[in-house]
This record gives sequence, structure tokens and C-alpha cells, in this order.
Amino acid sequence: MRRWGWLRLAALGATVASVVLGSHVAGADDGRVPDLKPPTSEVSAGIDVTTRSWSVYSGFTSTFGGGIVKDGWRYPITGGYGEYSYTSTRWTGASVIIVPFDGTVTFADILVGYQQTFGALTVKLFGGTAVQDHVITPFDVENRVQGQAWGAKGVVETWLNLGERAFGQLDLSYATTNESYAGRLRLGYKIWPQLSAGMEAGLAGSEDYSSGRAGAFVRYEAAFGEASLSAGAAGDRSDMAGAYGTVNVLYRF
Repeated sequence: MRRWGWLRLAALGATVASVVLGSHVAGADDGRVPDLKPPTSEVSAGIDVTTRSWSVYSGFTSTFGGGIVKDGWRYPITGGYGEYSYTSTRWTGASVIIVPFDGTVTFADILVGYQQTFGALTVKLFGGTAVQDHVITPFDVENRVQGQAWGAKGVVETWLNLGERAFGQLDLSYATTNESYAGRLRLGYKIWPQLSAGMEAGLAGSEDYSSGRAGAFVRYEAAFGEASLSAGAAGDRSDMAGAYGTVNVLYRF
């Protein structure tokens, strides 16, 4: 179940690549006067934990020379690794039993897209390719989401300022890879200029799985990046009792 192939190494290596790229661009401790140009790239990392799963992920996003917070073209590269467990009923020929399964997933996306602002609304559209590698132990003959799969992926990210302090955020994605989908809606309020809090809800799944969550988040934003923490209740179609927690950090340079 725990194998180290090229895909997992590439996904987990995204963080290392991001740090190397960031250090090269920043030119830290090289004796030069740091430039004051707006940041053109960002690195991010996060961890997501539920009652039956956990995952870590990282990413690198850069523009083609423009500012990362300005409108224009950009290309994100993300990757990660996770583990999960589930149970399913099976007929043995004499009785019905509950069988436990353990799974691992390695995933990576390579996308390109454009950001455009329309007054209070900012929209980002991305398209590209996505790859996933699921390994389930013992082998589950009724689960179609196993092995390595490639496909096309589309992402929509939106941000809407609702007055001076309130905001809404809606992110949606779909990939032909295992018919995977995800969505998250946030409604927040800026307590202080850099600190905000609010409520969130999300859905995620594939051709053989679906889950949902609802909770609260806090978010801190500064010129160099942002960090957010969220937690709440989570469940899926087989077990609706559970919880989740997510931590995300992002750095612009």
C-alpha cells in the first residue's frame, strides 16, 4: 500500500521546488539591494484532516511577468499525498460482512488560466491536466477509483466584496480524472483590516464517493501572503458523523 513511485515523489517535491524557486527569485543574502517590484509568484502549503482521512499538499503559482495580485495570465502547479479508510458490506456466499479498506492517493495538477476583475468581483479561470494514483488494500473489486488515472481539469475561483468589510468566496473544480469534483463557499467578515472570520461549506467526491462539510474559518492576510484555519463537521454517504480541520498558508514573492 505504501509505495514510492515517480508520481508521489513529484507531488511531494512541489514544496521543495517552490522554496527553491522562491529563494532564487528573492535573491536573499546576495548583497544586492532588494527590488520593490510587486510579487509575481506565490507558494502555498496545507493539511486537511477528517475523521477518516488526511492529506498534505503544496503548490507554486506564477505569472508571465505581471503582478500575482493583478489581472493577467498565471500557471499553478500543485501536488499532494493523502491516506483514507472506509468500510463496505460484502456477501461471502453465506452471510453479509463489513470489510474495512485502507487507501492512499497521490495527486498533481498542472494548469494555466487568467484572472479578471469586474468591479467588486474577481474571477479566475483555469484549465489543464490532473493525475491521481489510488492504492486500496485489500483490493476492492467494487471500487472503480483505483490505480493511476489522467484527465482534464477545470477550475473556477471567485471573490466578491460585499461592501467594505464583508466578502464571499466560491471555488469550483471538476476533472475527468475519476470524475472528481470539489466546491467550497465562504462568507466572511473583516474584523480588522487583516483579520477576518466567517462560515464555510463544501462538497467533494468522485464517481464512487461523495462527502460534505460545514464549519467556520479565520483568515489573516498581509502584503506577503495569508494564512487560514477552518474546522467543523464532515461526513460522507456512508458515515455522516465526523469532523474536519484545515490549515493553509501562502507566501507571495
